[in-house]
Amino acid sequence: MGKYLIVGDVDHIQDYVFGSTRLRSIRGASAFLDIVAEKVKLSPPLPLESKDILRWRGGQIVALLKNGTEAQAEAICAYIEDTYRRLSAGEASITMKYEPYDNFSDSIANVFRKIQNEKDERQTFGSYGEGWLTSSYDHRCEFIPSLSSACHIPIGQKPDIARKYMSRAALKRWNIVTSGSEIPSDRDLKCKFSAEGIKTGIIPYKPEDLWSNDSDERYMAFVMADGNGFGQLLQSIPNEDLYRAYSQELHQLVLSSIVMASEMSGITTFLSKSLKGDTLPLIPIILGGDDMSFLIRDEHAVGFAYHLCNSFWKLSDNKSSDGISYKYPAIQEVINHFICNNREMGKLLFPNNLRRLTLSTGIAIAKINFPISLFRRTAKELEESAKAKIRSEPNYILEGGAIDFAVITTSTVQPLDDIRKQYTFVDEFADTFSGHTLLTQRPYTVKQFGKLQQLSEAFKNIPRSKRKLLYQEFFKGKARATETYQFVMSREKENKEKLDDILRDQFNYERGNDTPFHKDIRDDKTPILDALELAELNPEE
Repeated sequence: MGKYLIVGDVDHIQDYVFGSTRLRSIRGASAFLDIVAEKVKLSPPLPLESKDILRWRGGQIVALLKNGTEAQAEAICAYIEDTYRRLSAGEASITMKYEPYDNFSDSIANVFRKIQNEKDERQTFGSYGEGWLTSSYDHRCEFIPSLSSACHIPIGQKPDIARKYMSRAALKRWNIVTSGSEIPSDRDLKCKFSAEGIKTGIIPYKPEDLWSNDSDERYMAFVMADGNGFGQLLQSIPNEDLYRAYSQELHQLVLSSIVMASEMSGITTFLSKSLKGDTLPLIPIILGGDDMSFLIRDEHAVGFAYHLCNSFWKLSDNKSSDGISYKYPAIQEVINHFICNNREMGKLLFPNNLRRLTLSTGIAIAKINFPISLFRRTAKELEESAKAKIRSEPNYILEGGAIDFAVITTSTVQPLDDIRKQYTFVDEFADTFSGHTLLTQRPYTVKQFGKLQQLSEAFKNIPRSKRKLLYQEFFKGKARATETYQFVMSREKENKEKLDDILRDQFNYERGNDTPFHKDIRDDKTPILDALELAELNPEE
């Protein structure tokens, strides 16, 4: 008899969840993973006690088998893999591995390495691989020879058009969001709202529920956030008790940050005035550890993303009311252990000994009828842009993490690198050694993003026609941009003082400088176009 560490990780979880073009189905896919995990955990064949379950959410399983045999560990892994395939009609698969252990941190690293190696060895190319990774979820099971993807019609029920052509897997997920049963992540979020004394209302399933009318002119945002260095933190945890406590505290930290961001961005205030009754103007899609994504109304999106990152950053280092003990002691213990055992990496993730967790966040803003697949792709590129900036500049960690955003006004969208090239030019009259002129400062630190919001609010006091003129002229060269900026500001003297204060105090502008640009190392930069884009997200105009 021995001790075994049992770990599972859902395969291609992002592709699985976003395998449909319909938000209702995407929500169903995300919920389905949580529901399957709950059913597996309650299965009688599993000889696992609740205290031996370290992490058990939709996308990941970590548990202990104490006083067991290798055959039992292997049987548990096979049972969980089979249950995921069976309940999802072959669509959702999970890779399970086990590892005998004496030293927890070494074993957890080894077992995750085994999982990753097995995934890397699988075929993800050619017709089979491309079909599996890119097809919509209700067709993926066609690529599994042992399972049929023929339409499934419940016995005794007359099929309607929506259900007639569904695979068994599609029908299972469709039933989740039409049966009225509560999604586990929604239930946890509502409990946290209730604990804070805040009414949540109904969490909707489709974008149209975010508004009181069906106008296609509405904008909404896809917000995607991911933690920085969380995988390294998890694999450095020294024992199972700390791993369990850390996982629980991280989940509560995420929920608390969402609640605080909702309150501070006006979402909960809006709820009491909503024409849609008690429908929340926020749709959580994925809440898995440090991996989060949401759909949200445009006027709340920027504030919500800022307060989510800022709350997550501050609450992770928050002290209890006695001023000594931490609100999340396990998180602090994990950070301390990581810094002690990984000094060089610890200096990068926690510079100046600031022991807080940070997020990299992407915000893609477009019209309500913008394809959900492009929403997700753009938000992911923005999140990766923010994460890359954090890796290259440690001051982004010191100021709460990084946020990148894009406002999309066309029916299609270019890759992010191509979009950003349009914001960079070399002025024909500039010194060849002066660097580039950058019409954007994205991505921003969380602290700077808060100031960008203030700058955007200040620009809203300027007539929209003048804002539009500024925006157009900036793309015609540095000299033209400066001339137009001076022209507009000469007629907006009261607003100019407020704008100058923000630009000087937060964006390194010199006092009395009438140019819209400031020097940053070798490049001339400006946050003004970024602020102008956010200023357009004003439903009252």
